[in-house]
Amino acid sequence: MLTSGIGEETGWRGYALPRLQQGRSPLSDTVVLWIFWGLWHLPLFFYTHELSVLPMFLVGRFAGAVVFTWLTNSTGGTILIVAVWHGLFNFTIACETCGSGVGAAAVSMMVDSSGR
Repeated sequence: MLTSGIGEETGWRGYALPRLQQGRSPLSDTVVLWIFWGLWHLPLFFYTHELSVLPMFLVGRFAGAVVFTWLTNSTGGTILIVAVWHGLFNFTIACETCGSGVGAAAVSMMVDSSGR
């Protein structure tokens, strides 16, 4: 939780989101963050994921970006709940029973989408 939750969310929702939201809608800000968030995770596909899961992965990241923007805005910009959600989500996806490849990407997409 310290590296993926607090580490990533300090940058994405703590630093970037407030600056993006100056004069733009939350949805457009979410799309911008989603693009950079996807690029940030792209190296995973070179050593842990199969390229075939990329489309589901990107859909899951978009759903997660929408949820995280909503959570951040709903808490007045506090990233604690987003960092905890992100960390627990990563812990859940990393479990042995989730498997890897397409199975893990499908679970990831469902968990991201369920937060709406």
